[in-house]
Amino acid sequence: GETIRIFVDADQQGTMPVLVVGQGKVRGNSWSRKEYPLAAGMNVITMPEDTNLLPGVLYIRNPASPEDQAYAPRVRIEGGHEYPVYRHGEMTPEEYNQQLEAYCAKVEEDPNTYADITELTSENNTILLKALDSLKGVQDMENLGVDVGDTMDEWEQVWEQFQLYSGFVKGDKNPKHDYYPAKY
Repeated sequence: GETIRIFVDADQQGTMPVLVVGQGKVRGNSWSRKEYPLAAGMNVITMPEDTNLLPGVLYIRNPASPEDQAYAPRVRIEGGHEYPVYRHGEMTPEEYNQQLEAYCAKVEEDPNTYADITELTSENNTILLKALDSLKGVQDMENLGVDVGDTMDEWEQVWEQFQLYSGFVKGDKNPKHDYYPAKY
């Protein structure tokens, strides 16, 4: 039910980005989502009061190729709140661990406001998890001498194997046979 404002700086003649409201916690065997087309300038959207989307996680999807836009859109969101996201290769596991620990304290203090979620991302993978469970996992990994960066390296290997098992060839001149650029 919260109203958010999304400011979009994009090529008005090009393909516009889309707001995707994704399900923060998987219920059953499916992943619910709703999409909202965005326009250049300010967009005002009231989040659906859909219990299948609680908590709702916001993503920006850019369905364009570089030829479809004069420049990559820039998007700023006002409303909601941030949760910890590990961006593999862009931050250290220690930075993520500090964010996760601080966020988990907020979740424990006010679970009605702060959703128990966190996200791990890499070039080819996006994993949405419970923050409190992830904090325990991070602590357990420290005892084993590994970290969240090691985890994401392994997920990248899974993605690579999935591509190979599917018969794709990295760098194939025929796009039908090359790795496809979808996240796992």
